[in-house]
Amino acid sequence: MEKSFDRNMFLDKFKEETKEHLRKLNQDLVILENDSENAEILEELEREVHTLKGSAKMMGYNDIAEITHKMEDIFGLLKQKNIDFKKQMVDILFESLDAVDDLLSALLKGEKHDVKVKYICRKLEKISKGEEILSSDFNKREAIKKKKTIRTKIEKKEEKRKVEEKVEEKVEEKVEEKVEEKKERKERRKVSFPSREISETIRVDTSKMDKLVNLMGEVVVMQIKSERYLARMKGLKYLAEKQVFLWEKIYKNRIQKGNLDSKELEMIFNEINNKNVQLRDESVLIFKENSENSRQKGLIIDSLQRKLMAVRMLPLSTVFDFFPRAIRDLAKEYGKEIELEIEGENIELDKKILEEIKDPLIHLVRNAVDHGIEELKERRSLNKPFVGKVKLFARQEGGRVYIYLEDDGRGIDVERLKEIALKKGFIDKNIFEKISDREAMYLLFEPGLSTSPIITDVSGRGIGMDVVKSKIEGLKGMVLIESEKGKGTKFSLSLPLTLATTRVLLVELEGGDVFAIPIASIETVNKVYFRDIVYVEGKEAFRLGRRVIPLIKLSDLLGLSVQENKKDEFFVVVLSHARQRIGVVVDKLMEEEEIVIKNLGNFLKRIKNITGTTLLESGKVVLVLNVSEIIHLASMIDKVKVFRSREKKKKIPSILVVEDSLTTRELERNIIESAGYNVEAAIDGVEATEKLDGKKFDLLITDVQMPRMNGFQLTSWVKKKEKHKDMPVIIVTSLEKEEEKKKGIKAGAQAYIVKSSFDQTTLLDTIERLIK
Repeated sequence: MEKSFDRNMFLDKFKEETKEHLRKLNQDLVILENDSENAEILEELEREVHTLKGSAKMMGYNDIAEITHKMEDIFGLLKQKNIDFKKQMVDILFESLDAVDDLLSALLKGEKHDVKVKYICRKLEKISKGEEILSSDFNKREAIKKKKTIRTKIEKKEEKRKVEEKVEEKVEEKVEEKVEEKKERKERRKVSFPSREISETIRVDTSKMDKLVNLMGEVVVMQIKSERYLARMKGLKYLAEKQVFLWEKIYKNRIQKGNLDSKELEMIFNEINNKNVQLRDESVLIFKENSENSRQKGLIIDSLQRKLMAVRMLPLSTVFDFFPRAIRDLAKEYGKEIELEIEGENIELDKKILEEIKDPLIHLVRNAVDHGIEELKERRSLNKPFVGKVKLFARQEGGRVYIYLEDDGRGIDVERLKEIALKKGFIDKNIFEKISDREAMYLLFEPGLSTSPIITDVSGRGIGMDVVKSKIEGLKGMVLIESEKGKGTKFSLSLPLTLATTRVLLVELEGGDVFAIPIASIETVNKVYFRDIVYVEGKEAFRLGRRVIPLIKLSDLLGLSVQENKKDEFFVVVLSHARQRIGVVVDKLMEEEEIVIKNLGNFLKRIKNITGTTLLESGKVVLVLNVSEIIHLASMIDKVKVFRSREKKKKIPSILVVEDSLTTRELERNIIESAGYNVEAAIDGVEATEKLDGKKFDLLITDVQMPRMNGFQLTSWVKKKEKHKDMPVIIVTSLEKEEEKKKGIKAGAQAYIVKSSFDQTTLLDTIERLIK
């Protein structure tokens, strides 16, 4: 009996191929719209739609076949120049592709579709005949659709209101009844609507599969070797059992009974000795061979793991190819001209990561179009190019991929952002005055905060950027922002190549608690001595090169009660996230390990500062720290003392800054205080002498050109005073002639810095060298 064709067997494959064809068609249509004479693109469009049509016919999906057939006719006619290209064509062709996508979705869900196939085919036929398509004609369906959607929303809202009123009237008397009804409905749904799951698939390059097959061949060989070793181990087992038997024979039959025949004993001992030699030689040989086998096995397993990971890897083009069409549609909707540039689309990422980053990227792209790129009139008034630019590019460094979305739009108005945050209660007045522009940009990630003056369907609701941040951080990544008002904005996403394994550093606290910190978030690990602690705004910190890193105990952050560290040295793990750094104090550094992170589960998923858990080889369960939350928590703690009992032992150097310019004076004060020094200021040499008479300073920084007493005179005065003669003096001035430098040295200055070449690194390095 002839078997009937079961197309369900090929449904997954059809779905996969159709999605790929639609992706390519969308991509090529964007190119065609801007380059209608591109014969190569027309050829490719015709070929793609022809293949899709053929597949649909084979599967018996006639609606898809009919639409794609009409599209194929159009591409053929355009290629042969039998009809003229018009921009309106592209809108209808895109509408047709969306219709095919809708048909496919309904097909996979087993639902009826609402696609007007004949209506779309009629419009495609008009194009084939060269007939004019009025804008009202191809917008009519969208207008009807929008009206229908609005009407449906109003009806649903009214229906919901009536239901709510009815429930409110009877809620007290029918609570139990409602609960039971809900349970019954739930059970009925389980019976009446069995779900059909479509298995997820990945298209894998045959070369990758060949490598896996070859590796599996090697694994089989290793298995055969292992079986041979097992047989030889059985031989060793037999030898060992024989030895025990011989010894028991001597003990029971000879020693216990006192029947000792020296000749017989000699024979038994010789046999035992021979067996011992065999046992030793065979054991050494098996150990040697098995050691080599284990080493090879380890290499093969590592290679197999890498190759299997490679199978899960897909190119970024899987996601990036969506955006030319998306940018095109959004730009058209907002009446803007936008050019999209894409680079790095061939870089590969774990399929799971690719699935998760699409939504964050979509939101960032929408923001770039809505908030970033200006209206045409505004760009003209700013002498910017007529066409706005959005750049989506990626690069790989080691085990991480960096994705950048950059636009040449209006940039972030930081002052306005801060004012909105203050007005809406996201920050208080104290933070408003102190927060830097770079830090203020990250207020965009606060839920509910938006700078848009109007709420649209694209943006303005303040519910997107926090989702971007949480999604990326959930993938063990981070988001950075760079922006300059009037010039544009750049978002940087840092992501691991795969989520399969993570390299961590294991650290231990007093009491034996062990935690894992992702290596990707660790900048450095240091041994810090108590004498290295400095105090900045009441917080303990230590210097790392030219930077000052705040310190905090990991036990304090996690709310653990441990004994206070009494040692003069301690370990600090410097964590970094979104350009913020903290030094986390731990009691013991353990080893680095490659781990698989397990989720905490629904009941524990809200636990702060913890991203998951892992199981070590020893069987110990270890919690993995969430670095972004740890750093955020540390920044919220006002004052932290790591070693409270000894904080007075460390003297903080005091520096006097003498400068008549308010701007320069406050700049220098800010730089020096941020480095952990105590700073006082004077407006000229006379005020400086008054302060020096009343207090001893560790270092003096002075300008030269000041009223009443200049810097040279002040330096000479200092060096003549017994109290201050050993105090180092740094002159920071705009005077850069050689004779002026010599005058400063003659006055007694230890350093002379010219303002035209001034930078904070030079100043801090000089201070560090002079203060002992």
